[in-house]
Amino acid sequence: MMSDQHYPEDLIVSADDLDAAELEHLLSSADRCSYSGYHSALSKAAREAIDAEQVPKGKCLWLLADACSMMLASGSHNSPYKPLFIIEGRRSALPEDFSDQDLDFFEAILGSIPNLRLKARLADLLWLLRKPRQLQHALAAIEAYGQIPTDHDCLVKGGREMFKRAIRLCLTIKQPADEQLSAIETTLLDAFDRSVLSEGYRSLWLADLLMLTRIGSEASATIAAKLESLSEEAKGEKDYYKCRHFLVGARDWHQRLKNSDDAYRLTSAIAETWVAEAEIRSADSNMVSGGFYEDAIKEYRRIPVKSRAPYNADERIRELHQKMNQANQMALGEMHTFETEGIDITDQSGQIFQPSYGRLYPHLAQMERNSWLKSRRETVCERRERKAYSITPKGRTELKRRIKKWDLFSAGIDRILKPCQ
Repeated sequence: MMSDQHYPEDLIVSADDLDAAELEHLLSSADRCSYSGYHSALSKAAREAIDAEQVPKGKCLWLLADACSMMLASGSHNSPYKPLFIIEGRRSALPEDFSDQDLDFFEAILGSIPNLRLKARLADLLWLLRKPRQLQHALAAIEAYGQIPTDHDCLVKGGREMFKRAIRLCLTIKQPADEQLSAIETTLLDAFDRSVLSEGYRSLWLADLLMLTRIGSEASATIAAKLESLSEEAKGEKDYYKCRHFLVGARDWHQRLKNSDDAYRLTSAIAETWVAEAEIRSADSNMVSGGFYEDAIKEYRRIPVKSRAPYNADERIRELHQKMNQANQMALGEMHTFETEGIDITDQSGQIFQPSYGRLYPHLAQMERNSWLKSRRETVCERRERKAYSITPKGRTELKRRIKKWDLFSAGIDRILKPCQ
């Protein structure tokens, strides 16, 4: 654990070593939606306390900082936390790093913590680690998780995982949490009802959370209808990418309701969003256009053969095959050969990155299927062939997205590591 070196391990701390009002003031200055923001604020304050020879206070703050440094991976019931980072054999905290004395401290302060995120995290850790498990810890975690704000920023910064964790805890302990599960469903439904297209994918995120609950068929149908309505709005703005995502969400709800006809109808609509994008992109790149036609064909083929007639799916597949072949043929005239000097990332990275070709080529093939790369065969050295890859416009868009995502992740790591340096 990152904090072991900062305080004596055998030092026993209690609630008296921590000023609850000071803690709340400290957390109010941090990012209200981010555990990494809490970790940064708590670890900075812990370091200052240790430097001022306030060791018990410093240890309390370090324990809370470590509790906030874990990444919630709500898909696992019994191992819902992962270290936020692992660097050169060192890692951020995991639940098993906390001792029984640490848990005694968490339990002692649990009732006096007004901050929902911190309270949820401590109660969740107590539920996971105390043996035998105590129901009140799970209920306290659910209660706090269920009150997390549902605005766009909080959902982006871990809120979705917290709601998933709360819902899964409710489903795990069953009847004792029925009332809290109903309250979470109401909270999410109210937020979903108020959501609008200009909020990006917030409506979809809320719908995905509701999909985990035991929500009834009437509400499910309402959710499906609204997602379809939002897809129409996006289509009206010619945002076919967003339109497609809302259609997929609506289809998921119809599948949950076992409304096969509506699911197939939406599958046809999803296919046509690919067609619309193909026609738009043909002015810039026939290769990209051909890839979109192929995606449309794949969608139509999701409809069972016996159910295709109402959507003219088979005829549409034939038409799209012709369009795809035409686009691919025209794409040949767009291709230009160019050479750049090879770059050895092994040397440039100081031997950190050493490519494994057995793993590399499957990734290249997948990126080509996603239309992020295009490939060509070329002859070198006495008829020996090699496959050369180049990035597509769609690939550049995906690259920019991933670079932005990496920058956000890297900035988060820097905020966590900085107080430890």
